[in-house]
Amino acid sequence: QEQRGPAPPLPGCALRFLGPWSLPATDGGRGDGGGQTPSFPGLAAGAPPLERQKLTFAPAPLVRAAPAPPRAPVSRALRRGYSTLLRQVFRATHSHTLRDSERLWPHAKIERDEKGRITAFRIGRRTFPIANASIERHMARSALRAIGGGESTAHADTAHLIATGPSIASIDYASLKLSNVLGVNGAIALSISQGVSFDFYCVTDKGFIKHRPQLVAHIIASDLLFFTTPICLWTILQTFPESAIACRFFLIERVGQQALCPTRPVAEVAAASDGALRPFDGNEELGFSDDIRQGVFPGGTVAFEAMQVLAWLGFTSVFLHGIDLANAASTPRFYETAADTLPTMLHRQLTREIEPSFREAAPILRHHGIDVTNLSPVSALGDDIFPKRDWRDALRQDAASPAQPARATDAG
Repeated sequence: QEQRGPAPPLPGCALRFLGPWSLPATDGGRGDGGGQTPSFPGLAAGAPPLERQKLTFAPAPLVRAAPAPPRAPVSRALRRGYSTLLRQVFRATHSHTLRDSERLWPHAKIERDEKGRITAFRIGRRTFPIANASIERHMARSALRAIGGGESTAHADTAHLIATGPSIASIDYASLKLSNVLGVNGAIALSISQGVSFDFYCVTDKGFIKHRPQLVAHIIASDLLFFTTPICLWTILQTFPESAIACRFFLIERVGQQALCPTRPVAEVAAASDGALRPFDGNEELGFSDDIRQGVFPGGTVAFEAMQVLAWLGFTSVFLHGIDLANAASTPRFYETAADTLPTMLHRQLTREIEPSFREAAPILRHHGIDVTNLSPVSALGDDIFPKRDWRDALRQDAASPAQPARATDAG
């Protein structure tokens, strides 16, 4: 990766860097927040990821033979004490509008361009490689088409967004050959149980990284493009050695919540985005982003953030897998058991954020020429938002369909 020089500082975004990166994870290095590593059905600790050839948008790192385990625990009391001291210093010396960045300070530094978009992520005096500067809008579609021949070209415009609802268990992935697959959170379990190959990934909840370290180990050991937030990347680097990383990272942030910068009202950020950020309701902070480098709208679920990622990458046909949302509080995710289920807020956010976000985004996606098909028969999203189809008919018909006509590429 070419190292870029520091960008001009943004107003109100300057933070003084006090020292080198040396603080390990505050959860004892295990990354599970409680000192014990949960077990997962069909997942053996240290199981190697599938070896496969992937389209590379940036120089690929060395291929690792197997995911490395989380770092060995050291003194939790020492780390907690040091972390608590740093937070107290941060809160005493910085505005409350910077509170979301307190865990990054003073170890990390983020460089931005004149529009506030991330260009570099620094740890101490060195730059950690990220793909933000080398990937542009719609690059995925044009790059896939450029490789020529074969199924990848025929379906260069089609992507699959795989979430973790229990309806995933009804799909026979072993009988399918999917390309351009983006997974969220625990969807990586399908690569172990059914051999699903992921090209992209999206995790924006640092709690998932802390509580599911074995799954995260398989994600970062895969040859894919990983969309995540600065605090999630920092948590990964605190939990795993860099030798365990074979993926490439692309950093995204929520609108108005730039790392190491004061929080700003969504309406103010959107007004300065040249129309790239489309708020639905300023009070609820709902909206859709046409440029993920300027921010994404959370929409109450990582699946909505991933939808904005796929639209920005340029795919014109998207299949939604496992976007169930109904009975989320009482139904384990497809890779969980009743005794090993992490808590969720989906049931509380469904009517307030999730359903309105997808409903308002649907006409925007259609306007962009993006067809979305929901493969979950039990999804809480109605047919009036995205049409529902049985996975057997939808995916087999898609596999037999010819290539879609090309669309003009917008690199910007």
